[in-house]
Amino acid sequence: MGKILKKIRKAIATAGIVLLPFEFLYLASELPQRFNDWCHMSHPSKERVEFENQVGFPILGWDGDVEKNLSNVSIIYDVVKEEKATRNFNINSIEIESDNYLKKSLFEKFANVIGTEYSGLYNPSSNRIILKSGGGRHTITHEIKHAKTFEIMEKNPEFLEEWKKLAIDKNGKSFYLTEREQIFSKTKGLSRLVDENKKDLTENQKLGFVSNYARTNVLEDIAELTGAAQENPNEFMDWLFGDGKDQNEIIKKKVELAKKQALIPPEFSEMVYLENEIKKITWPEGYVSGDPTKFMKESEEFLKKYQESIYSGSVLRARARILEEKAMGKLDKEGREEFFQIALDEYKKVLKTKFKGCIYYPMSLGQIREIYQIELSDPKKSEIFQEAYEEYHKRLNNGNPNLTTFGVNDFLEARGINLK
Repeated sequence: MGKILKKIRKAIATAGIVLLPFEFLYLASELPQRFNDWCHMSHPSKERVEFENQVGFPILGWDGDVEKNLSNVSIIYDVVKEEKATRNFNINSIEIESDNYLKKSLFEKFANVIGTEYSGLYNPSSNRIILKSGGGRHTITHEIKHAKTFEIMEKNPEFLEEWKKLAIDKNGKSFYLTEREQIFSKTKGLSRLVDENKKDLTENQKLGFVSNYARTNVLEDIAELTGAAQENPNEFMDWLFGDGKDQNEIIKKKVELAKKQALIPPEFSEMVYLENEIKKITWPEGYVSGDPTKFMKESEEFLKKYQESIYSGSVLRARARILEEKAMGKLDKEGREEFFQIALDEYKKVLKTKFKGCIYYPMSLGQIREIYQIELSDPKKSEIFQEAYEEYHKRLNNGNPNLTTFGVNDFLEARGINLK
């Protein structure tokens, strides 16, 4: 027995010598990043403390990707708060991956050398999201959808099976890439080995995939569809409400599954319906050329039904735009000013919504400024809204955590603008 143990110890020692270069490589890659994480977690900056207080988990990364890139942090705030408003989720951290090769972890180096291009990753084993600097809203949303899906799978494992059933042919064969093709698709130089027929976007959309990447596997299918729904609901207009062959029954069923699990808001389909109504009265001219009566009535009902919807700002801005164009058609000065005031009131409602998204909120500040300047000849108020617009972007660039909650309403009220 002693001889056997001696041989085992010798083998382990030999293996240690053989693996020494790889161990050194691992330490050389991991130690700087782990030390950086330890430093920031033990002595966090005020921005990192605020981030964790606001969202419930830390943001990791080098100074150049966090403290010196606060506009990106503002976008992360916006997306995280939007996602939490739809369905709460918990992750251990969000890490911003450095563009500097020497500041990457071994995993990140390996992924960059071997893997195809990526802008974000979700690691279910560590429950951690990695984002490349400047990955954008879609990437952040996509990775959060992955995290949410894994949480759902723990409580409702049948959810994945239900979704898979929507991606099979009449013989029960899956439309997703094979395991080998999945490896090929994510490995540099090998993506060409994936069946070319599975890269045809038109065909893939007919099969119920919103993108080519969605066909990779069921997890990417879920994240791609729900991410697109969250960020670009107008993409679903034809699939849900188009004429005849434009509608897609498989995508409709996937949307219903996603709504059932709160991966997308329950009012999503109704929001898309309203977007489709806007298209009917503005396409292809770009301005309101049809009768908006139906849209105005149905959008008012939507806003009453979903008073705290993340879509409220978008709906209100569309209504304000219609009212503004109606005012432009008035030739009588007195009537024209009255109608512009009505449009202004609708734009101001955008500023008072519960969720003040970083698209419709600042756009409405700009529209209000123009109306005061051009139509109502009120330079004082025009200047205030111009300053508010600039203050918004100043806060955005400073990583202000409260833009989606308060916007710059405090700034406006301090200058005498009543938004109550």
